[in-house]
Amino acid sequence: MQAIDSDRLLLTQSSRSFLHCLASESRQTNYGSRLKKIRIEMTVRAPRSLVSSSYLDPALFKERQEKFERYEVLEGAAGQPGAKYRIVSSVMKGEIEHTESLDSVSLPEKVVISFAASHGSGTTINEFEEIDDASTRWIQRTEFEADAMPLIGRLFIKSIMKATAQREMERFRKYVELTAGSL
Repeated sequence: MQAIDSDRLLLTQSSRSFLHCLASESRQTNYGSRLKKIRIEMTVRAPRSLVSSSYLDPALFKERQEKFERYEVLEGAAGQPGAKYRIVSSVMKGEIEHTESLDSVSLPEKVVISFAASHGSGTTINEFEEIDDASTRWIQRTEFEADAMPLIGRLFIKSIMKATAQREMERFRKYVELTAGSL
């Protein structure tokens, strides 16, 4: 009877050690942080030149970012390739910030932005295809890694990021269509 109890005790201690090792390894290797990809496509009833130039305009960040508060140009000229911004957004009772860099600008066809925040980083490619003189197909492709967050957060981050991107694209689409309608 004593041997069985000590075997159980040994097994319990081994299990705890094994679980502790797994937890340590997952922290060290950022388990679950592999690259995530999102693709969203939307039709905007506005000319391609208006859609793409409006997207690039820092004065309109508030129209394309849901909880936008303010921005600051850190490097380069606003709206030009190489420009880097610090963007502050509101969250619950505080603020969160991230940086955005304009990696490539080929108006009216394409804008490539890289971003970094405390929870991860990535790249967003925005392509604007002319459907006709008054309509644009906007394709947004994002690749990102969610690094510094608990495993449970990394499991749901793709869904959260996609839902946020869809809401922000829809918000911006409405703004641009209203602007195009008033021209």
